[in-house]
Amino acid sequence: MSDYYKKNNTETSKQIYQKSLVYRYDISDVAYGNLMDFNLAEKYLYGRVDRAYVPIEMDTNFVSLKGLSSTNKNDSTGFQAMNFVADAFEDLCMQFRVKAQAGKIDPNDTYLSVLNANKAFQSPRTLYRFFSTGNKKTIRKSFAETNAKFKNFREFLIHIEPVLKELISLVPFTYPAFVKSKHCSMESTGLVIDIAGENCSDDENKIKKFKQSPNWEFYLNACRSYGFSVDQYVPWRLIADIGSSEMIKYARKYGMNSTDDVLAIAYTPAHITYYENFKFILLELYNELKTDYVVADYCQDGTVRSKVIRPTQYTLDEISREFGEGLFMSFYAKIRMIEERESVLTEQQKRNLLRETAELLQVEDPLTVVNYFENVIAPTYDSSGSLTELLKRARLRKDKREHVLSNT
Repeated sequence: MSDYYKKNNTETSKQIYQKSLVYRYDISDVAYGNLMDFNLAEKYLYGRVDRAYVPIEMDTNFVSLKGLSSTNKNDSTGFQAMNFVADAFEDLCMQFRVKAQAGKIDPNDTYLSVLNANKAFQSPRTLYRFFSTGNKKTIRKSFAETNAKFKNFREFLIHIEPVLKELISLVPFTYPAFVKSKHCSMESTGLVIDIAGENCSDDENKIKKFKQSPNWEFYLNACRSYGFSVDQYVPWRLIADIGSSEMIKYARKYGMNSTDDVLAIAYTPAHITYYENFKFILLELYNELKTDYVVADYCQDGTVRSKVIRPTQYTLDEISREFGEGLFMSFYAKIRMIEERESVLTEQQKRNLLRETAELLQVEDPLTVVNYFENVIAPTYDSSGSLTELLKRARLRKDKREHVLSNT
């Protein structure tokens, strides 16, 4: 056990807290503004929400991933990052190699003499699929414990709603909520590259291998020069700063001339494709959880017979036609409002939003309605504007994206 720094999370809460304060004080350096605390809520969401806090994901239709090479240029690591981030990282690596060969930095440092990618882009959709496996197990267990029975999709929704409410009091259920949660890694943004695979809980190791490295200050300076921030709690983690002129210089090669361009072109709201998948997910759960069951059938002559109930079988088109868009939109909205626990909306505002969403669906297509809904619930500040104002704001964002794309 270290006297000053946390080695793991097995110590007492008091010890962990006190040692974490020591670490934060020792790792911090006001001279380097790119050494940042990404544990803070807003910083942790970096690259996973837009300026209005709407969950976003990388849009591979308009921006590509690019491989990161190791020390040997012919030896591909298999790791990828967003194209302009990969370009900046390669130039940063070259700077380290040049300085090490010239004897300007210690060439024998474990991590800070020659940079190698150890971890990079992870598909948020793949991460979500793995995460959802655990959710499905919890849902199956809950249905088994209550012996829930239903004969059609509408009855199924009645049974699953309280199950989901209990589930999402602990973990996210929908993809947008997952993207915005701490269950989704920062590597999902395409902006993050790890150059080591050390234990994040071992603060003593971070100080020894990074802060006390003779190359530490060069590392921070070089990262800043190429548009990278460094996570002070994970000092081997580089995060592309899309607000810096240095990183935007690399983005220009791909038609993105500003931070807003990067957000408009490289990312798309996470709910765009998910909403249609939401129906499929519910149908998949319905088919997995439905079972034949027996009920007592009381006949007119006073006899009682056993009757087998076989739940209705549906295709996705059939449930869409039979139950209508309003049912799915309402259910989606209820679940998302519970997930957005930090929303500033009051209970009355939430009821109003459900009503407005239903009314809007009568005159707008589902995607426009989902866009409107997500823009209302996303902010953690007062966003209770008028319906007209919020729709205008959503359309302006859409128009801006289309304008940017048409000029690239």
